[in-house]
Parts: sequence; C-alpha cells; structure tokens
Amino acid sequence: MSQFAHVVQELASDIEWRRSEMATILTFSTRYRLSPRDEEIFLKCSVPNIYAIWEGYMVKIGQTMSKL
Repeated sequence: MSQFAHVVQELASDIEWRRSEMATILTFSTRYRLSPRDEEIFLKCSVPNIYAIWEGYMVKIGQTMSKL
C-alpha cells in the first residue's frame, strides 16, 4: 500500500469514529427520553462536544499530512 493510500485509510477510519460519536449525540435525547428541559440543556452542552470532535479531526489531518 502506498503512503498516500495509507494516509487516506487512516483519515477515513478516523472520520468514521467521529461520525459514530456524532450519531450518538444526535440520538441521545430520544434514546433516553429526556424531558424537554433536559433536552434543551443537553443540546446546549453538546455544542462544545461537536466542536471538539471536528476540531480534533482538523488536528488529525494536519498531523497526518505533515508526515507526508
């Protein structure tokens, strides 16, 4: 496998994990039947989590690309 193909595979694997995390966040309130008030609080608290998930991906891209 070429180095480029390895990088693509590494990033694809990483983004799948992040999409899984996002899916968990999106279904959390339904899965646990949160009250409207608790759902509102949960959604507000989810914003930093969502940001951190994608910020981490951008860092991962930078680190991975610097290896090339």
